[in-house]
Amino acid sequence: MKQREIGGWLITGGAGYIGSHIAAEFSRLDIPFAIIDNDKNKMEIRLPNAVNKYFADIRSTRDLEQIFGGNNFSGVIHLAALKSVEESQKYPAMYEETNVEGTRNILKAMEKYDVQNLVFSSTAAVYGETDNGIVTESTRIEPISYYGKTKVLSELLIEEANKEFDLNFVNLRYFNVAGSLNKKLQDDPKDNLIPIVIDQIRNGVNPKIFGDDYPTPDGTAIRDYIHVVDIVGAHLAAVNYLTKGGSNQTLNIGTGTGTSVLEIVTEIISQMGSDLVPEFVGRREGDIGIVVADPSKAEHVLGFKAKHELVEMVASVL
Repeated sequence: MKQREIGGWLITGGAGYIGSHIAAEFSRLDIPFAIIDNDKNKMEIRLPNAVNKYFADIRSTRDLEQIFGGNNFSGVIHLAALKSVEESQKYPAMYEETNVEGTRNILKAMEKYDVQNLVFSSTAAVYGETDNGIVTESTRIEPISYYGKTKVLSELLIEEANKEFDLNFVNLRYFNVAGSLNKKLQDDPKDNLIPIVIDQIRNGVNPKIFGDDYPTPDGTAIRDYIHVVDIVGAHLAAVNYLTKGGSNQTLNIGTGTGTSVLEIVTEIISQMGSDLVPEFVGRREGDIGIVVADPSKAEHVLGFKAKHELVEMVASVL
């Protein structure tokens, strides 16, 4: 029988926006890792020097069997997922298959091959509307979007896995991730606000803002934006925490500072030296008015605190 290789940490969705940033930092720190991704092009562009790259799909139990069976992973960072709020409302079955069933497949492979540690990419979209928009980990779970629902269901699967085979886990509920370490690792323009707005301005199009009638000072939605470099820091802290035997946790990963969409768009326009003006259009289904993290638990448990501000996030992708 072929001896299984030492695989370190497996990063699912490792060629994606966040995954490629984590992989780059693991490479810099000489932390052993492998990645799974179903996008060959992004793997070659973003991770040309990564050694253990697997073109695979988390929806395929056969793919996962081959990868887990040939490695001795110490843990999994599970990022692979579909993530568009708007798209999830149109195609809920597609989001169920990838985000929920894909997570189930990962957990089954972890159980079969005795991989005990999991850092899971969750989201602030698990929360609903609150009185003041500030959410703690004990805030009621009431997702408005189907994307948020898939992450709630995935967290429940992780809790079940903990009961079934003593899985050790840290669920990281990210808020709005922005910025980049370098141009090669930048986010896809169709996914998140800042790259969308930059793309619109570069094409001479007035940037669109969805909704100007929210109960906020300027009428636009307020979010907590966190630099992707800080997100990487949160994952490193979670890996170290689990490696040292830390107990299971679910943690908000944000800055604790809310910024309106209009403020963000205005900052981007300013940094780009553009004379375009925002165009207000109707709200998108699944969006809520104010969502800002209370990040104090993550600081207490992991010693993690975000360091970067919005001005840096915008500047890092221009």
